[in-house]
Amino acid sequence: MLTINLHRFNNCRCNRTFNSSLRACLSVLHNWFCHNGLALNSSKSESILFGTRQRLRNFPLVSTPTIADSQIPFSDNIKTLGVTLDANLTLNQHVSSLCKSMHFHTRALRHIRPALSDCMATTLATSLVQIRLDYANSLLHSYIGSQHT
Repeated sequence: MLTINLHRFNNCRCNRTFNSSLRACLSVLHNWFCHNGLALNSSKSESILFGTRQRLRNFPLVSTPTIADSQIPFSDNIKTLGVTLDANLTLNQHVSSLCKSMHFHTRALRHIRPALSDCMATTLATSLVQIRLDYANSLLHSYIGSQHT
């Protein structure tokens, strides 16, 4: 996953300056990978530009990043460490997939529900939901807090 935060390039008016900075950064990244015995799997790699809607709309066109002759295509959203991020960091897709996952797992309990006591079923259902909520809780808490300001 290659992420580019547009706030870092706030004063960048020239597309050439941004692209040359990006190429230099990617070259350093490639050298670090090689030095540490790592390789880039271009078929599983994607890049994303993070920024506000306005900043993304007004930002000059960026060429597709290339690392070691492998193009890393831009994506509208990425999933990393189980969290789905979009270019505006709204977390809408993450919340949606989280709800689907929790619904699926709680509905799956119906197959074993007759074999469980009420207390055990409640504990199991709570655990299935709570572990998914707690995983990215700090992200969601910050996101919900920013929506009210």
